[in-house]
Amino acid sequence: MTTNNKPDGPLGKAPDIAVGASDRLLLGVSVFGFGVITYLVYSFILSKVKSAREMREEERDRQISFEEKLARADVSTLNRAQRRARARLIMKQQRRIDNTGLDEMRMMDDDGNIIRMPGDQMPMRLEDEENEEDFPQFEDDAHYAAASSRHLSRKERQKAAKQIELQERKVLEEERRKEQEELQQKERIKKLERERKKASQMEEERKKRQHQRAAEELAAYHSWRIFLPRPKPGASTEKELPKGFITVKEWKKELCKDPIVTVSELSRRFWVSKQEVRERISELLETDRITGVLDADRFIHLSTSDLVSLSGFLKAKDSFDSAVVQAKIDELVKS
Repeated sequence: MTTNNKPDGPLGKAPDIAVGASDRLLLGVSVFGFGVITYLVYSFILSKVKSAREMREEERDRQISFEEKLARADVSTLNRAQRRARARLIMKQQRRIDNTGLDEMRMMDDDGNIIRMPGDQMPMRLEDEENEEDFPQFEDDAHYAAASSRHLSRKERQKAAKQIELQERKVLEEERRKEQEELQQKERIKKLERERKKASQMEEERKKRQHQRAAEELAAYHSWRIFLPRPKPGASTEKELPKGFITVKEWKKELCKDPIVTVSELSRRFWVSKQEVRERISELLETDRITGVLDADRFIHLSTSDLVSLSGFLKAKDSFDSAVVQAKIDELVKS
């Protein structure tokens, strides 16, 4: 071990420090790891950063994608500015196609003459000059494509684009008008159907009320007409009437032959209770449809004149009992 003869410091003698192998290994590993991390970060940055060429290509791709979408878009979904841009794009594409077609189809011979290739349907120059005198109205894309094959000036191209825009707008307005008419027609049909159903329902309800009213009137008539047994409430047809019934008119004829009838006899005859017999006779007496006297178990039929005579007889008497009244009634019945 080497002894360093160094002067002592202000704090005393300085210790001896030596660098071992483990320290050198640790330093080397650290430097290597730092280099690897630096390389990875640099590679990551390069992968994310695009070159100017790549950016230009992406911009061109986006432009082409936008033009394709604009050319294939539905006219009805475009606004005015988009329709103008679409018309200019179509003209631009058509001119590019026409220029490419002319370069491919035309060839020159040794004398400088044009050789017409198969499929070259281009008219002669003289015919072109004659046809270019008047610029036609554009009716559709096919018409536009035929006209745009000529060399148009800027003014003519603007006019053609405007004609295409006007034609597309006209078609769009016509489609909207037809859709509106169809909607209005459907609404009219629905309204007529609702009115028809409402009228049919009202007519059905009217007939139902009329039928019900007629049935009630007929039931009331049967109840008024029949003496015993009483029909059930609401009975309006002959099938619903009780069997073995007699009318009030028929019973009055029987009373003319035999003016004295008992409640018990009527109850057994018509299979009804005595209370029901008394209620029916009382109802007829109150409405003056029959005249007579009803006591506990007997009804005596008297005419109107007999009742007047009985009333005068009772008024003439200062006092009377039931026997006197019964004797007078028997006298009137026998007379």
